Amino acid sequence: MRNGSLQTSFAPWPYAFSTPFRVCAPRSKTSAGARADGENHVIGPAATLRDVAFTVGTALARAGVDAVLCGGSAATFYAPDVYQSEDLDFVLTFGAEDAVAARRALESLGYTLRNAMFFHDASHFTVEFPVGPLKIGEETVSDVDTVRRGEQSLRIIGATAVVKDRLLKYAAWDDFSSLRAALGVARTIDLDLDDVRAFMSREGAGVFEKRFDEAMRVFERRLREEKFSE
Repeated sequence: MRNGSLQTSFAPWPYAFSTPFRVCAPRSKTSAGARADGENHVIGPAATLRDVAFTVGTALARAGVDAVLCGGSAATFYAPDVYQSEDLDFVLTFGAEDAVAARRALESLGYTLRNAMFFHDASHFTVEFPVGPLKIGEETVSDVDTVRRGEQSLRIIGATAVVKDRLLKYAAWDDFSSLRAALGVARTIDLDLDDVRAFMSREGAGVFEKRFDEAMRVFERRLREEKFSE
């Protein structure tokens, strides 16, 4: 474990833009909500995180950019009643061409780049692009799904990967909102507890062993209690 959650190199996009890249910018008024191909997927004040995720994910896919929703935003996607994130993290490994394509895709939706984060005038949801590889702790994430809603599509880490990510943050930082998120997502799937136990054991090996073992015990106990109360 390095910093107790999803591991990416959170460096700005240093090679694609003259502006340092951790950027969200005030959006351009002329392109707000408009797609480059003329199709409107308006991002407005009433849009949920799921709405924004599908709209952004579809725009990126159509631009040829492979980006995967992860972190707290993925937890909100799977369990919106339990955990709320106001920023969307899409991890991608890219060069200058991919960065330019991603920026254009976001700008076509009305986003602008400022200080390495994308902002939208009509929505409080921001978008960031941590640089890959996509990892949770020391584990490379291969659990990635493509979810579809009508003609829209979204690449997102699988629910089990989200549980691992949130549990890791809980164990490392005593972040009880992350524990609630892990429990909320776990209730939506047939969770492989042996897989999660093995992951937590590997991540907590050494000086963190007792801390991680206790975090896993708390998670399993709460999961049993919540299932029993249903």
